[in-house]
Amino acid sequence: MRKNWTRYAWAAWVVVIFAIAARPFLWHLNLFRRVDPHLYLRLLVVLPLLVLGGVAYHFVRRLGFWRVEPAVFPVAVLLFVAFYSPLAVAVGLWIVLAAFVTGKQVMNWMGTDAGAASSIAAGLGLFSYALFPIGLAGGFRVWVFVLLFAVPLAAFGKKNLGSLARGFQTMRTAWVADPESTAPQVSLAVILSLILALFTAAAVITPAWEGDAIRAHLALARAYLIEHSIAVPAPLNYGYYPQGFEVLLSAAYALGGQTAAQLVNPIFFCLALALAYRIARTCGIARSWSAAGVALGASLPFLHAAGSIIKNDLPFAAFQLTAVLFYLCWREDHNFRWILGSAFFLAMSFSVKDVAIFGALPLGLAYAQAVWREQGRVRAAATLLLVLVVFGLFWQTRTYVAKGNPLYPASVDTVSMSRRRRSSKLARIGRWLSSPIFIHFHGKTYAYPTPNPLGFLLLLLLPLCFVRPREASSRRKEAVLWFFLLLYLLPWSYSFAVPRYAIGPLLLLSILGVRRLALIPSWLSLPAVTGALVFGDHHSGNGAGGDSAAAQAD
Repeated sequence: MRKNWTRYAWAAWVVVIFAIAARPFLWHLNLFRRVDPHLYLRLLVVLPLLVLGGVAYHFVRRLGFWRVEPAVFPVAVLLFVAFYSPLAVAVGLWIVLAAFVTGKQVMNWMGTDAGAASSIAAGLGLFSYALFPIGLAGGFRVWVFVLLFAVPLAAFGKKNLGSLARGFQTMRTAWVADPESTAPQVSLAVILSLILALFTAAAVITPAWEGDAIRAHLALARAYLIEHSIAVPAPLNYGYYPQGFEVLLSAAYALGGQTAAQLVNPIFFCLALALAYRIARTCGIARSWSAAGVALGASLPFLHAAGSIIKNDLPFAAFQLTAVLFYLCWREDHNFRWILGSAFFLAMSFSVKDVAIFGALPLGLAYAQAVWREQGRVRAAATLLLVLVVFGLFWQTRTYVAKGNPLYPASVDTVSMSRRRRSSKLARIGRWLSSPIFIHFHGKTYAYPTPNPLGFLLLLLLPLCFVRPREASSRRKEAVLWFFLLLYLLPWSYSFAVPRYAIGPLLLLSILGVRRLALIPSWLSLPAVTGALVFGDHHSGNGAGGDSAAAQAD
């Protein structure tokens, strides 16, 4: 009887969500009609065909093609970009491999190997850190970048590249051996991932159009190359913010042109998704539902757009997700080196965006717990603080020396906070409590061209987040994620509530919600999720297309 009530309640909730989504769905269709009536008619035909094609592919892949998907689809997407710019793809792969061998070597020295994604993140963080003194010394020159990425490959490549190949082989073996690899939720994840990857690839080969990319990120990367240093040009005060992402852009731009620079953020996008998947698996979530959760989280319109163009939100999210992963690893064996590694990644997130403070709140409390468990607490606390200061504050220190304010051109008393202080306490609390509604239905308030930057997936999964996993071990591990989510999202929703400042938590929230779909029969859950994607996520397009259409119509 209880199962029946659960099914009825879920079906009723799905109907409610579809009713809520109907009006925004029509709004977006009308948007395309205003741009091009023929495009509007094509969409009416293409959307149901995509759904039917996805269902058909589910049965086709079960005939045996699922065994080669992990190799065929990524290579196909890379070839798609390489057809336009082979140099950019070569440079991107070069940087990734150099980052992997560098990060892998450091992780081996520390005894904290958490997989290929974390090694690449560590390597990119170390390269970003190395580019800071190089930029101060006026060393932003092509030959310097060549040495930066060539020396680690020469020094550590022979030792560590073999482990990367073995890791891919292990992943493929696990994929083939898992009977759930042909499950409907995995088929949905594969199809959705391929579509989103092609949209991202299309954005990479499209010349930059987005405002922040042109006015700030790409402009600063070009200026650094012209001046051969990280001196901030007079018209670009944004350069006084942390530039850990932009210096990597400069290196890629110098070696492979603008398309190579446009690949840097999608690389971090892939890293963030891989790290979220690893976190899900560490928390005991099945491989099939972990893959589905990551794919559906990546489909959130704002998230996919932010990961496909030149923005610094995905690097910031990837570093913080790695910090969370390392903390989870510490809980397994209580080796304090995991905490030091986690602190390094948290510090690197501060080298990308100052809003890393939201992740520092829950992670700081987690670090305090780890320090308290150590016998030499003072030494542990001092070492932890040294890592955070050395790797986390060098950009802010540079800005303080130049401007006397480490947050310049912002200040502690931001415009948004001043506005809150002028309003009544009751109004501030009301705005805070209503922020989820504003984010979902008034996205233009947060500088998004669509009023629904989060789509409707999270709303659909909302009731499932209150369902507890049956396994006690899973509940304990997931409790760590809920702790991180709550302490991150509560101050975030009160101060900024800009979705791209919370990519990591919202991605984890999607995974935790999707994981609970396992409690509902697939014939009830998967059609509902597919409908939410069609109704709520279709307008994400690629990083350029969907937003560009909105900009033209508006």
